[in-house]
Amino acid sequence: MAADRLLRSADPDTFAGHLRILTNADCRPSKVGWIRAFLDNRPECSEGFLHAVSSVVHSYARRNLARNLKEPVRATRFRPEHIPQFLEEDWHQRHFAHMEGIATVHLRRTVALRLSQTASGGAIQRAADRMGLYLGDPAMAARIADSPKRVHRWARNRPDPLEFEAAIRDLAAELDARDDLIDYERRRKALKNWCIGPQPWQEIKARIAVPGGGFAPGGGFPKDLTDRKRNIASVILWALVTQSEHFFAPTPACDQQDPQTQKKWRMSVDAVWARMRHRTTRPTDNMLITALHEYAAYLIPIIDRGETPSSDISPWT
Repeated sequence: MAADRLLRSADPDTFAGHLRILTNADCRPSKVGWIRAFLDNRPECSEGFLHAVSSVVHSYARRNLARNLKEPVRATRFRPEHIPQFLEEDWHQRHFAHMEGIATVHLRRTVALRLSQTASGGAIQRAADRMGLYLGDPAMAARIADSPKRVHRWARNRPDPLEFEAAIRDLAAELDARDDLIDYERRRKALKNWCIGPQPWQEIKARIAVPGGGFAPGGGFPKDLTDRKRNIASVILWALVTQSEHFFAPTPACDQQDPQTQKKWRMSVDAVWARMRHRTTRPTDNMLITALHEYAAYLIPIIDRGETPSSDISPWT
């Protein structure tokens, strides 16, 4: 009777909550007896049970998991390639933006990792590897790995410690019901070592109307449309198409420069990206970003059809 009452609950979080009561919060999932037995035997269970138990098992999974935790607990229609490296803004706004007390960048990184983990199983690091986040860069690995730690500590100390996990399950259920999943991995591969070509850049430059030299009326800034700005535009365009963070973008134009120039160009990218994040962009930034949104809308259908776009094509040619 107790099992029937739990399994017929209209709220899947209720059942997951009861499962958590049977779990010592200080133990890794692989050390909890009933979880270990479930994973060893993998009995046939209802989809509702698998949905609830997966959120308990994978919540804080780390790299030193038992072997039987390295496969997903339940099958999902979405796969890691359907998750952007940086959670889509729309998904964040609808499911997580109301949660205060944590930096948005950490939240969006962590949710993307947790969705990938739900689809592929295993530890957070495996999810990051599967999404191409570490790329063999120790500094980048440390930066990305820090976000889940921060978010999980924050979530445990919230008035409702389960709210974050419930939001992840809701978003996962939403993705499972969709027929229009996007292959973000395909987009990243299509734009590998890609940058805006000279001809499209001329078209973009023509759309930035602030006069060069001095400050334009209304708070404009001097117009800089050199190859340094083309590199910045290429990074922003890549991030728009792939829904990722700027420091993962290929920078072939920058890579051809001497080390000192490369450092300056990367700092310029960081500066523009920071202005975008903090909504303090300049008039020239805004005109550039508008053109890049048009460019992204042109490239996305081409890539999603399985084609690799040339760096010389654009919506204006």
